[in-house]
Amino acid sequence: MTMVDRSRDNVKLMADWAPTQALSIQFALDQGTDHFKGPTTAGLNDTDAFSFNVDASYKLNAKWMLTGYATSGKQTLRMRQDIGYIADLDNLNTTIGFGATGTINSQLEIGGNFSYSKDVNRYKIGMTTGAAVTNPPPDETYRGTVLKLYAKYALDKASGIQVDLIHQRAEYDPWAWGSGGVPFSYTDNSTLTVQSDQTATYLGVKYVYRFK
Repeated sequence: MTMVDRSRDNVKLMADWAPTQALSIQFALDQGTDHFKGPTTAGLNDTDAFSFNVDASYKLNAKWMLTGYATSGKQTLRMRQDIGYIADLDNLNTTIGFGATGTINSQLEIGGNFSYSKDVNRYKIGMTTGAAVTNPPPDETYRGTVLKLYAKYALDKASGIQVDLIHQRAEYDPWAWGSGGVPFSYTDNSTLTVQSDQTATYLGVKYVYRFK
């Protein structure tokens, strides 16, 4: 599919709105379609992609700023065999986030942001012969949350110390590596399982020096 001819139709729209001096909002929309022209109808036929994004910032005062964003998108791959399966593969993703930054005094700046994302893969399987697919693959869903906090302390005009704290949680249960409590099995009967709920925490301290 990477070697065949394709044609692409794409539309992008962007807007920037500032209803007040303190509030700014940006919008972006992207819609595109690819058509693949192979020697046969087998393989990837066409794709659709859509995304919509909103970003906003609000200045509370001279020291504090709030930010937020939301994005949603969908991509569909349509493919088939000459005699065999017909597959429409959908990927849907949504992400939202918000954050704040501020200065406590001339030396100390603090901030943080929180984000949540959800990604879903859907498998719509049919047959070119018209036969029913009795056991299609189930949907796969990934959910992730990330919390980031930081603090910057200026020692002088050229140097400072920054502390970062990041906590991430992910939930993912892919059917390819097990389904219904049954783990994936290799031909030698060894098995593999995936931990569906995972967390990670990072704490870092760094010294920054700026050369002029």
